[in-house]
Amino acid sequence: MNYNYTALVQTILLIFGIIVNAGVFCYVCKTNVKDHTLTILLRFQTVSDIGVLILYFLCFCLQNISFSYEEVVHQRLLPYLLAGNSIFLGVSCLLLVCIFLQKQKNSSEQKSNLTFYLGISFGVTVLFNIPKFFELQTNRIWDFLSQSVYYEVEVSEFRRSKTFLLLFMVPHLLFFSILPMIFIIIFNLKIIKKENTSISLKKFAKSMLVPMFIIFCHLPRTFLTAYEIVLHLVLNEERKHISSVWIIDLSHTLLLIGSSFNSFLLVFQEKSNTLCVFKDTRFFYWRKNSREAIEMINDINTQELIKVLEHNEIIGEI
Repeated sequence: MNYNYTALVQTILLIFGIIVNAGVFCYVCKTNVKDHTLTILLRFQTVSDIGVLILYFLCFCLQNISFSYEEVVHQRLLPYLLAGNSIFLGVSCLLLVCIFLQKQKNSSEQKSNLTFYLGISFGVTVLFNIPKFFELQTNRIWDFLSQSVYYEVEVSEFRRSKTFLLLFMVPHLLFFSILPMIFIIIFNLKIIKKENTSISLKKFAKSMLVPMFIIFCHLPRTFLTAYEIVLHLVLNEERKHISSVWIIDLSHTLLLIGSSFNSFLLVFQEKSNTLCVFKDTRFFYWRKNSREAIEMINDINTQELIKVLEHNEIIGEI
């Protein structure tokens, strides 16, 4: 796949994703939701996803559009842009876990703590992403032929060392890939169990659709991180790297798709569940009212029948 073509597709996708997330943010702000904590988490989720999309655009797409940006700005800011993108992506992952945890607490009527959710999402993410700022370094080089200065980004010695793998890659794989996937599945299964004592396979698949979408979008990134850890830390193949560009493009594209539609699908699922509960409640009251109406009619018919029998007895006596 041609990189410029891939960058163009990704640019269109992330612009659309920013619009979708902005729309979801406005919708959540204007909609009256009983669960204030869930509303705040969804707002932060949309903001973090927008941050992922914007920083990805600055890291990988804008230099294909603007040559001056690539020469002057991109090389100098790339290490910080990548670190910022990693922080926003980590916050997004942990907020997704917090959202499913909050939904699970709502189904079991447990108390929630918004400060705890936000503290875990932002505090843990920033702490674990500090080594990311030292992954790359920008060198200022003087070109004698053109009599000008240009900047060149290269991988730092710290990034090549096993210390980086132990301080960043392994914790990042564990706390921002594997454990979030496991927790999302567990919390969603608890939600399904609480809301439905007996559920069909079709309803179960429908309830697991959003969590599976989220996990699917993060699978290539998880695979790439695990592959690099095994390659460098276990097999001691420090010079080997993934040569297939398509899997890296696939990982980036799926992350963009996830960041574009995570919040939308969560709000849509929540809205669908609310409508289902409303329909079930309305049907219940309809059945209750219908049963009461039938009993009332039967009582009236019984009373009329008694009156007719009493009237016939009186006539018979006369």
